[in-house]
Parts: sequence; C-alpha cells; structure tokens
Amino acid sequence: PAADGLRIVRALHRAMREGLVRACHDLSEGGLGVAAAEMARAGRLGLRLDLARVPRDDDVTRADTILFSESNGRFLAEVRPADAAAFETALGGCVCAEVGEVTGDGAVSFDGEQELLKAL
Repeated sequence: PAADGLRIVRALHRAMREGLVRACHDLSEGGLGVAAAEMARAGRLGLRLDLARVPRDDDVTRADTILFSESNGRFLAEVRPADAAAFETALGGCVCAEVGEVTGDGAVSFDGEQELLKAL
C-alpha cells in the first residue's frame, strides 16, 4: 500500500539525516541484483549478499525472483556495522535485514557461490 511506502521512505530519510546511511539504491528497476551491481560498480567495491536473509513472502523461494523482483518500496542501504542498531531504530519498525557485506575485491556475489560481476 502507498501508506507503507511513504512510511518506509520517511524512515529511510530520517536514517539518512542522522548520517547512518553510506549509500542507498531503490529496488524498482532490476531489483536487488541490479541495485547491488550498480552500487558495487559505482563505488569500485565488492558486495557479498546472502539471499536467505532477504525479507520476502514465504512462497518466494527462487533465487532469480529474490534477485530481480522489482518494487517501489524496497531499498538496499549500505550501513556501517557500528551503525546497524541505530539504523534499525531509525527505521521505526519497518522491515529490514542485514543481507550482506561490502568487500574490497570488486566482485558481486550472491550466497558466496557465484561471482556475477567484477568492477573494473
């Protein structure tokens, strides 16, 4: 619902104003997979994601669905580990999860199995 989307955007904006978000990307065009690849490439960093930790409905089990589902009310945010608790508090009960970590190797991998992108 639109009300949930507005609530999420306001909560995320609050976290940004508090300096808790290093980078953020919406999942509306290409989903999590595209957002992760674009963020890693732009920062010339790597990213390792664990798809089992991605919040989703119980009936969503396929990796391609988890990676490429597009929705306007979801975001991938980079948060320093030290700021994780404050970030969750700033989100005020909105669904969120730690789904991975930034790496320095320039590779984007999912579930630690397959390297899908190597930033130049």
